[in-house]
Amino acid sequence: MNVLYHHRTASRDGQEVHISELIAALRAAGHVVTVVSPAGEAETGKRADGDMGGSHGGLARLRALVPDALLPLAARAYEAVFTRRLVTAGRANGADFLYERHALDNRVGRRASAKLGLPFLLEVNAPLAREEAAEGRIGDLAPALRAELEVLRAADAVLVVTEVLKGILVEDGVPAERIHVVPNGIAPERFLVPRDEGAKERLGVEGRLVLGFVGFPRPWHGLDRVVRAIGGAKEGALSEAVLLIGGEGPALDDLLPLAERLGVRDRVKVVGVVNRPEIPGFLDAFDVALQPKATSYASPLKLFEYLARGLPVVAPRQPNLEEVVEDGVSALLFPPDDDDAFVEALRRLAEDAALRASIGAAGRGRIVDAGHTWPRNAERVIEIARSLGAADDAGRG
Repeated sequence: MNVLYHHRTASRDGQEVHISELIAALRAAGHVVTVVSPAGEAETGKRADGDMGGSHGGLARLRALVPDALLPLAARAYEAVFTRRLVTAGRANGADFLYERHALDNRVGRRASAKLGLPFLLEVNAPLAREEAAEGRIGDLAPALRAELEVLRAADAVLVVTEVLKGILVEDGVPAERIHVVPNGIAPERFLVPRDEGAKERLGVEGRLVLGFVGFPRPWHGLDRVVRAIGGAKEGALSEAVLLIGGEGPALDDLLPLAERLGVRDRVKVVGVVNRPEIPGFLDAFDVALQPKATSYASPLKLFEYLARGLPVVAPRQPNLEEVVEDGVSALLFPPDDDDAFVEALRRLAEDAALRASIGAAGRGRIVDAGHTWPRNAERVIEIARSLGAADDAGRG
């Protein structure tokens, strides 16, 4: 099929990985994907194998130059320009459907799909209006939510990453029958391969019990919990454990001084941004993988990658994560706000190699059995698009 793909994502993080991996999987399956984005085809639509972190420079600079008061006007200008570009590209390439990654105050996909007469598939990774209001970036939620729901209700299919997010959108008035749950995934050719047994030596943590995290450390990730856990352990495996972090982010500004105060700075190793091809080998240095906190409706990319590498994961017990893992079988879960329970879960895994092995194997099996891969996600997208095409044909008949 010919896929017309639109996004305006500037960040070079998990968002970029989702975009690039899905497009790569669609292309690998033989589908033609035409990407229309301010980042440009040279920047997106290919595997996220380059440097991660930061943002697509031009987009970030443009956003920084636009005063908040002029953002609605900028959004309308963007809408006019990129609706035309999508329509032109769709006609030139004979697109079968339009796929868009949802962004707040964005009507481009809705308008272009209507002009082209194409099925409109909208990928939604968060309730953005509610999220922005909670962060204080929107003063009045009601009009922003109305505008967002206008776009969501216009989509022929809405693809969300968790059942929890589906529930939020249904409560807001998006028809349940149009919502499809497609969680994040992994690239099997990179993550379902043998372990790198030399990973610990390469990273300078050989002979140590490694608690690991990869990503862009932000305060809400809760890595301070880990530092406090190893700093407070006076005996046992945790008292010698090392925290290994792959990534750069604002949480490190407070995390490293905290480690210094607790006397464990030498046991917190930060290696900086880990590029996509290197992540599986980096994860192979971990004994325990960390997901100390998670947004309640998210589908954390790192969770899928940890599981695929056969790592035992410590994560909060919350419905969106329980869609993927089972407590005591494929992960150890703890009540999200219970620091003592978090430390106890860490201690259990740190001191029991057999438990680590059994949970890690079950987690990897879960990824394989459930088909949490980008190729399977690409199949789901095509299945949904074809079902919409069949429905349109039936309606026209």
